[in-house]
Amino acid sequence: MTSTRRLVSSCSPLEPEIGFSRAVRAGPYICVAGTAPIAEGGGTAAPGDVYAQSARCLDIAEQALQEAGASLADVVRTRVMLTDIGQWRQAARAHAERFAQVRPVTTFIEVSRFVDPEWLVEFELDAIVPDLISLIPEVTGLATTAGRCYSGVRRYPDGGGLTAAERARREQVRLAAELIGPYRKETRFPPQ
Repeated sequence: MTSTRRLVSSCSPLEPEIGFSRAVRAGPYICVAGTAPIAEGGGTAAPGDVYAQSARCLDIAEQALQEAGASLADVVRTRVMLTDIGQWRQAARAHAERFAQVRPVTTFIEVSRFVDPEWLVEFELDAIVPDLISLIPEVTGLATTAGRCYSGVRRYPDGGGLTAAERARREQVRLAAELIGPYRKETRFPPQ
């Protein structure tokens, strides 16, 4: 699997010291490491505020996902680690703002402390992105819906109340169509 392994860095000075990556993509699987509330200029973001720290953790994790070719809509599991489990609702509020439509499996865990005592929360994320093979039916126009086959690339209205997951899926199909386009045969099923 090493040929499809891709490392994503957040340029943390701890990455080479510890020997870790912010995220690793291996095929369709992406794991984002425990993400702490590091402020953009360094130091801790929003000391004492679990909600704001949670939002910052998720900002960093989302950027890592994007660099690995995924989005929040691809997340299947999150882990939320808190130094005070009594503050779980604050972390949950930030989590729900990002994942209300995606609804990954989630675990909240209390830990005794983090590397930096100002960190109140860390997030880990796991995502699975569809590979091109799984998108071929939609891209080539061969897809089944409600027991019927139809031809043509699936079209969605712009905006129109799409969930984040639906928008992400539409973008994945569009990108796959661009990649597959030169190799696509113009045959349709059923024959017309």
